[in-house]
Amino acid sequence: MSAHTARHRPSGLAFALAAALAFGGAGVFARPLLDAGMDPLQVTWLRVAGAALILLPVAVRHWRTARNRPLLVLAYGVFPMAGVQALYFAAVARIPVGIALLVEFLGPVLVLLWVRVVRRDRVSPPPSWGSSSRWPGSACSWRSGRA
Repeated sequence: MSAHTARHRPSGLAFALAAALAFGGAGVFARPLLDAGMDPLQVTWLRVAGAALILLPVAVRHWRTARNRPLLVLAYGVFPMAGVQALYFAAVARIPVGIALLVEFLGPVLVLLWVRVVRRDRVSPPPSWGSSSRWPGSACSWRSGRA
């Protein structure tokens, strides 16, 4: 590990934790809005607008990237994030939040299975542990969603 990577590891972990909390809590905060009659796309726009306000200092600092490569920002930022959120909120509008999280968190497991079965590559232990260690928490969220 380089000195640059080691120096930025705590801030990277903080950003990852904040992102996980923000994404994991989205359904819990979206459910009352959906129950109040908002459309999943309206909830998506509300979330994207909130994220844009929170990330405004980062955008100001890196304005040259957005100006010089707007298609890159759209391709990796706006479309995937808004699309994932819209589909997630559409799912939360129809099924309990816990079930939606279980389905969503199948993604890493399916990627690891694809790597192992289709590509026939060996999967290293850290992704396997990470993928399997979150099942108890997901099961708890599923059980709490049934109440």
